[in-house]
Amino acid sequence: MEFTSRSNFNCNGKFFYYYPAGAGGLSEAYMLISGRNCEENMTVALRFYNPEIPALGTFDFLTPEFADSSSPAIRHNISGDGVYIYENLIGGELNIKSFTSRDSVTMEFGKLEGTFEFTVFNEELDSTVHVTDGAFRFKVANFW
Repeated sequence: MEFTSRSNFNCNGKFFYYYPAGAGGLSEAYMLISGRNCEENMTVALRFYNPEIPALGTFDFLTPEFADSSSPAIRHNISGDGVYIYENLIGGELNIKSFTSRDSVTMEFGKLEGTFEFTVFNEELDSTVHVTDGAFRFKVANFW
């Protein structure tokens, strides 16, 4: 199955969050990169705890050298059937090609860009999902 983030009037399909001090009800030292297909109610998320920012290069999700831990996940809400979450990590990697914060002098937005692939498992469903050819690109509005 192919996944593409898709927004609609009530739902933002792309989300990047990172503030060293925490904000908006999310923990400090937590980074989230996610895409959501609002029509199909499915989300692919890359979560990192205590990341060293900025970090460039290729990182293994099981031993993510630039963060204390990482936890990719897939969440799928199927109308009437409930919520299926795949978050037991089997393996995968992340390649961060560009990661800059907003320029404090010119006020130009920074950029986060990269690719990823991972495999996650749902033990209850005895089901595995392989995510391949994942990519992201965000404008970074915050400073650090």
